[in-house]
Amino acid sequence: MGAPHQVASASPPVLDYVFRSGSSLMDPKMGEFVPVARISEVQSGKPKSLMVNGHRLLIVVVAGKYYAADNHCPHYGSVDLHDGTLEGTVLTCPRHVAKFDLTDGSVIRWPDWMSVKADSSRLFTSPVRLATHSVKVDGDMIFVEL
Repeated sequence: MGAPHQVASASPPVLDYVFRSGSSLMDPKMGEFVPVARISEVQSGKPKSLMVNGHRLLIVVVAGKYYAADNHCPHYGSVDLHDGTLEGTVLTCPRHVAKFDLTDGSVIRWPDWMSVKADSSRLFTSPVRLATHSVKVDGDMIFVEL
């Protein structure tokens, strides 16, 4: 594989990778593993925000294992989950404290709004799993299935 090239620095970083002809990851499509970061770019226990091929992702390493998930809360989509707190593999949304297990996206805690009056029907949604993505590490490169 050829070396990755970063495109315009933005927050979150936008990554674009160029590969030599013949690479199976030449033109990534849904369901294929795509490179997202080098292992040195991801700190243990600290979610990293990425924009990859139009997907807002977060990636984190916990006890030597890498996890990837969508970087927006399924309860209130505009909230970036990478700003939340991480306890083991459980990530807590920074806005409404919904909790998700990064191993499978399962809901650990969903916001309880029964005692709160609000204008938005988005606040009163049923629990929705966090979309997670398979991760592979090859050498010093992290790949996520999109």
